[in-house]
Amino acid sequence: MITRFQQRMLAGLLITGLSYGAAQASHVTLVNNYDGDLDVLIEPGEGGVVVADKPNIRQTLKKGAGELKITVGKTDVGNKDTFTVTGKGTMISKDNQCKGLFVDKDYRVVFSGGGLGGVVCRAEEISSAKPTN
Repeated sequence: MITRFQQRMLAGLLITGLSYGAAQASHVTLVNNYDGDLDVLIEPGEGGVVVADKPNIRQTLKKGAGELKITVGKTDVGNKDTFTVTGKGTMISKDNQCKGLFVDKDYRVVFSGGGLGGVVCRAEEISSAKPTN
């Protein structure tokens, strides 16, 4: 027989566990303001060389398609705490990566054109706090 106190403790542990699990995924909104389609790569850590067996997410972001919302969990990025979003267009660019994004935070990532035709990536953290009435 479970006492009322044990029921409350169990309920508290379950709620805490569910909240913790939900916080381990980042909700990323991708926006393409670039002049053409982009190949988007999300990979673990601070970016670098793409390796075939490294976990990653690949997505094509069409020009003028509006926003694309994706979820990035720790398992998607090799159980790392951070990830990098890279936008690849027709021109080589040094500013095409948003690095050091955290799996437990939400972001709006906007790709635009640079001065010489390259891709520029800008990430802004989105507050997940809900307004109170």
